[in-house]
Amino acid sequence: MRTAEWAVEVARGFLWVAAPDGGSAVVAVLLVVAELFTNAVQHAGGVAGFELKAGAGTVTVAVHDASPLPPRPRPMDAAGPGGFGWELLVQDLSMDVRVQAHSACKTVTAVVPCPDGDPYAVRPAAPEWTPVPGTNRRTAELTCAGRQYRVYHAPDAVLPYTVRYTLGRADVDLEGWAGLDDVRAIVRADRRRSAALEADRRRIEQEQRRAAHRMQGERRQDTVRLTAEERRAIARRAEEKHRPETAELYVTPITGAAVLAWVCGTCNSTHDDHLWRPQTIGGNCRTPLAVEPDTLAALVEKRGWAVTGTWTVHGTRGDTMRANIAPTPAYLAWVDATYGPDPATPEVEAGEYIGTVQRGWWDVVSREGRRYELTVRPALTGPVWSVRCRTADGFETVATTGAAGTVLIGMRAHSAERGHQSTDEGHTG
Repeated sequence: MRTAEWAVEVARGFLWVAAPDGGSAVVAVLLVVAELFTNAVQHAGGVAGFELKAGAGTVTVAVHDASPLPPRPRPMDAAGPGGFGWELLVQDLSMDVRVQAHSACKTVTAVVPCPDGDPYAVRPAAPEWTPVPGTNRRTAELTCAGRQYRVYHAPDAVLPYTVRYTLGRADVDLEGWAGLDDVRAIVRADRRRSAALEADRRRIEQEQRRAAHRMQGERRQDTVRLTAEERRAIARRAEEKHRPETAELYVTPITGAAVLAWVCGTCNSTHDDHLWRPQTIGGNCRTPLAVEPDTLAALVEKRGWAVTGTWTVHGTRGDTMRANIAPTPAYLAWVDATYGPDPATPEVEAGEYIGTVQRGWWDVVSREGRRYELTVRPALTGPVWSVRCRTADGFETVATTGAAGTVLIGMRAHSAERGHQSTDEGHTG
C-alpha cells in the first residue's frame, strides 16, 4: 500500500528536476502532497491515482481517491490530533484548490507556487515577432510569472515599444518605452507589484480564517464577512506596509527620457497605486545628474512626499538615482480621509432631502423636486466635492469645489434655473 512517505519521496525526486532552485517553496509542495495523500488514505478509502505537473512558476498536485464525497473540515481541537491540515496547509499554501467529484471517486487538485530560479524572469529571452498585416508594426508575447504581456513595436515612433496585458475584460496599457531592456524592466516591476498585492490579499484571507477559528472554535464554513470599518483598517495596514520609502529617477540612455517612480520599502519594487504612479519628466537628460535637484524636489512634493536624503547613484549602469523620502502632512491627511471614518452627511435646507447611497455619495432632492448626486473624494489639496444631475445625454456636472456648502449653493441655483426654464416653456406653449 502506498503511503504518504512514499508520495513525499516521489515528489522530492520530481522537484529535484522540475524546480532545482525552488528553495522554501519546495517544502510547501511536499507538505501539500503529504496532506492530500494522508487525507485520501485515512478518510476517502485510499489513493487511486497521484499526479504531479510543473508549470510556469507552479506545481500542480492531483490526488485521486475512492470516495465521491468532498473534503469536510472538522472542528478545530488544539488538544486532539489532526484537523489542521486542510485549512492551514492545503488552503494556505496553494494558489488554487479544486475538488472534482465523479460517480464513485473524486480528484483533489492543488496548485502550489514553486518558482524555478528567478520567479520574475521575463521569457522568452528573444521575442518571436509577428508582423501586423497592413502596417509596419509587429507584435510579440512575453511571459512573466504566469502573466502574458503583448509587446507592440512601431519603428517610426519616438517610443517604439508599447506594452499591454489583459486584466479581466479590460486591457491595461503600460505606455511606451525606448528599448527592450526598458520593456523587460517595466514588465518585471508590474508583475512584482501585482504579486505583492495578491500576497497581501491571501495573507488577509488567512488572517480572516484564523480569526474565525479562534472565535468559533471550529473550522470556517462560510466566508467571513467584515464590516466596512474593518475592510478599511485592513486596506490601511496594506498601504502602510507598501508605502514608498525611496524616490527613483531613471533615465533611458537612448532617448534621454526621465521617469520618476516610487520604491516600496517592503518589496523594493516600484508601485503605481493611488498617488504612486510613475511620472515622465520632459526634456533630454542623458544622465540622472542632468535633472535639477530643485525640479525633483518639487515633483516629489507634488505627489505628497518630501525628499529627506541626497540623491545617490543606484546600481552599476549609472542610469538610476535614488533618494529617501517621507510623507508630508498633506499625504497623511489624504490617508486619514481615504481610510478613516465616513465623511459627515452635509446639512441641507428645509424642503430639501439628502440620503446616503454609500461612502462619500449622497442623493439630494431640491425644493423643486430635482434629483442630484453629491459626492466627495479625498485629494492632497483637501476634499473635492461635486454635484451632478442626470440628463438625456448622461450626467451633467453642476459644481465642483472644496466645500460641501458651496456645491449645494450651485445645486440650488441650477435647480431654480431649470424650474424657471420649465415655467417659461409652459407659458410659451
